[in-house]
Amino acid sequence: MDNTFFKELVGNLVFVVKTKYVLISRAAEGKVSDFIDTVAFWSNGEFVENIRYALSGTPCEDVLKGNVRFYSQGIQASFPDDEELKKMNVEGYLGCPIISSSGYILGHIAILDTIPLENEQELITIVKAFASLASSEFERNQAEEINRIILKNSFDAFVAINIKGKVTKWNKQAEKTFGWSEDEVTGKALDQFIIPRDKKSAHRKGLRRVLDTGSSQLLNRRIEFDAQHRDGHTFPVELAITPVHSNNKIISFSAFIRDLSDWKKQEALLHTSEEKFSKALDVSPDAVVITRLADGKILEANDACIKLTGYQREELIGKTTLELNIYSDVERERVVSMLKEKGKYAGFESTLRRKNGEVLNTLSSAVVLEIKGELCIFAIIHDITERIKIEIALKGSENRFRALYDANPAMFFTIDQDNTIISVNEFGAEKLGYRVNELIGYSKMDIIFSEDREDYRNKVKACFLDSKNTHNWEIRKVKNNGSIIWSRESARVINDIGDTQTLLIVSEDITDAHKLSQQLSYQASHDALTGLVNRREFEIRLERLIHEGDGSGEEHALCYLDLDQFKVINDTCGHLAGDELLRQLGELFKSKVRKKDTLARLGGDEFGVLMESCSLDQAQRVAHDLRELVEEFHFVWTDKRFSIGVSIGLVPIDDSGGNTATEILSAADASCYAAKDAGRNRVHVYHPEDIDLAVHRGKMQWVSRINHALEEDRFRLYLQPIVSLSEEDEDKKRYECLIRMIDEDGKIILPGAFLPAAERYDLSIKIDRWVFDSVYAWLAKRPGKLKGLTHCSVNLSGHSLSNEAFLNDIVNKLDEENVPPSNICFEITETVAISRLSNAIRFMEVLKDKGCFFALDDFGSGVSSFGYLKNLPVDYLKIDGMFVRDMVNDPIDLAMVRSINEIGHVMGKKTIAEFVENKEILERLKELGVDYAQGYYMGKPRAVKVPVLKFSNRKRSKKKANKKKRFARTRKTD
Repeated sequence: MDNTFFKELVGNLVFVVKTKYVLISRAAEGKVSDFIDTVAFWSNGEFVENIRYALSGTPCEDVLKGNVRFYSQGIQASFPDDEELKKMNVEGYLGCPIISSSGYILGHIAILDTIPLENEQELITIVKAFASLASSEFERNQAEEINRIILKNSFDAFVAINIKGKVTKWNKQAEKTFGWSEDEVTGKALDQFIIPRDKKSAHRKGLRRVLDTGSSQLLNRRIEFDAQHRDGHTFPVELAITPVHSNNKIISFSAFIRDLSDWKKQEALLHTSEEKFSKALDVSPDAVVITRLADGKILEANDACIKLTGYQREELIGKTTLELNIYSDVERERVVSMLKEKGKYAGFESTLRRKNGEVLNTLSSAVVLEIKGELCIFAIIHDITERIKIEIALKGSENRFRALYDANPAMFFTIDQDNTIISVNEFGAEKLGYRVNELIGYSKMDIIFSEDREDYRNKVKACFLDSKNTHNWEIRKVKNNGSIIWSRESARVINDIGDTQTLLIVSEDITDAHKLSQQLSYQASHDALTGLVNRREFEIRLERLIHEGDGSGEEHALCYLDLDQFKVINDTCGHLAGDELLRQLGELFKSKVRKKDTLARLGGDEFGVLMESCSLDQAQRVAHDLRELVEEFHFVWTDKRFSIGVSIGLVPIDDSGGNTATEILSAADASCYAAKDAGRNRVHVYHPEDIDLAVHRGKMQWVSRINHALEEDRFRLYLQPIVSLSEEDEDKKRYECLIRMIDEDGKIILPGAFLPAAERYDLSIKIDRWVFDSVYAWLAKRPGKLKGLTHCSVNLSGHSLSNEAFLNDIVNKLDEENVPPSNICFEITETVAISRLSNAIRFMEVLKDKGCFFALDDFGSGVSSFGYLKNLPVDYLKIDGMFVRDMVNDPIDLAMVRSINEIGHVMGKKTIAEFVENKEILERLKELGVDYAQGYYMGKPRAVKVPVLKFSNRKRSKKKANKKKRFARTRKTD
């Protein structure tokens, strides 16, 4: 038996399950054996020689009784006498029997590994599918062997010819019938040997008609004609031709040819001598029966007929086939009608029922003769039951394989060493926009993207040089319509008939995953608003520039740009106007920097330019050009026109490696503050001696403003609703608590302006404490509100998570029992949680024990979101608004929202979508099954009045207290 198929099957199974050991065995035929033989054995990365091993005391013993057995681990302890398990150091085992279509055990498949096996149901499903393939191959081999034996010992000549009329098979009976050996006729036209000269032209025309139209009166029926022997004499034969199809096309023909010389002689003798006629009946290997045409009674039957029907001679004679239930009345009527019309009926198939009830398939020929003055039917019946079974088995095996091959949701290619496509499955052809026959015979290089072809050619060569291993790569293909898809391919060399090496390639379309990967990579390194490089990527490039310095003295420079009067536009016209201004300035700055320079948005209204191989003089010219560019720029929004400026800090960088990226950015930040302190809208070049002053001034400015706001009660609490998208939960109320600061002139300052400074100068704990105390006091004063309230969400900074005193203050206040802890939900941004993971987990565990809830804010913005999620005991995931706000138009954003929502639900967490700004976004979130929504469409933040919290004894002046307050449109920012 050729084991190539089973090696390919094992190789594919190894590729899918990735275990160290995979084997397929074959059970002994027709008997129970104490041993088992492998037909394909993969061990530690390669195929090894097949072995025979004893079944007793092994897990395979139970599998070969028809049972699937799975041991995740500890298999050696379960079977201590199995020496092979010890040698291979096996820990996990899965065995599946290979069962024939009739229920017999043909062998088994086993996968083994030195580590525990996981995903039991998935592995069992996969191995069962491969066991079904192995079963089909075993049965196909068995059917082919039976077919080979039948053909070898057939009384008929068997000839197989291809579509060009060339002989491909020629059995021993054909050699005997026509006098030519198989070697003499193989590969040559059939009409050269058995077709008489005067019939050759008709034979060729008939073959051409079959190929052109797919039909012929010669096919699927038996015909008689005169054939020619090697010695030149002609003799009568009976011919049955069956076409062999593939993909609805005839690819070859099978022909059974019977020498009718003896039969014809017998037929002649029947007319002259009853005695000779009877003897001819007795010596015929086929069943012969004579019935009276008028009433159908059996007059004579030979020994072969008695053996075929199972009746004794005296049971047959004088009875009809209908009385004996040998043939149905429909079949007899069909035959009798044809005989009455034509006088003979050759090569018809029918079913015959034996005495014991067994039904046989038969091929018969009948003729009407006059015997002793009566019209009789003389019929010869040939049992073709076994042949039909073989044909059905072969067809079933081929159909099962073809169904698995063509319908498999992966692209399968087989190519030779010249990259010519030998075969391709229907799914693969359709995926590329072709039909199967449009690809076969053509080079696979034709469907490879032009820029990848040389690399692909080298990969194929490497496969044939290293034929024992599986090779993997990603490549671009070109579809019939010219579009490009990315595919991940696995390739392995296989040996075909005659040890010809071909390459089997399994290809998977990963275009969507590749696009998503590129999008995520881009988003991780670029600012979503302006499309410029973000701060993280900017710092990476700065680090690389510092570390790659070669000490040659080459100069570089860094510009730090902070817009002047940006807050005026944001407060006057809203965040949409501020966003548009930042986008326009990003495009404006691109026109002034070199292609090799890095332009980035560093956060808020701050930009940076990293100028490589640039002297300080050149950098100063660029910085002044950028300042003038902004100064001359006029921003128009609706009916308003604004002029702005920019303060720029410039820091020279050499390649000596003396400074770190943090130090350089700090110096640039300080230089920028120095520019602002000097009057704004100017460039300040870094000098070490003036940095301390600039830093001190900037720090004290923010420290002073925030502390004064706390002391003078100039912070305000806002609530924004979080709305349930479930009808069952729609009556429960949830809010996020937001903070605003009132400046010295009574204007509202959004958190995006002061929170970064509070984080930088360690003031965030004070602000977090104010927010929590305010929320707690507001709830404590309104017990009626608590009845319909689910949560009030309070945002926490990274510094608060690490502050033990702050945690103790929260715990003490919750112990006062004025407000149930379950009404408090703390929100922590994903970035803060990951950067302070251990502190975050401890902080959360303490407060969750008290009954509080936690939400992970801005989820999805980080690189390692899903990896850290399982370590954080959060109850809610807030999907980052940068994905939500454009999910209706951007399929990548939609995919991210869907993915975060599904992962959250799998892990038992509720999901909240931020920045829900219109009805279309809301409806799409409902379709995805997101639990809650928050944004302007659901409700804008509104101010709430809280009891005054005393941070000092200082009172606000009456002048400031009585100033008219102007409230602009507000928005939550980081």
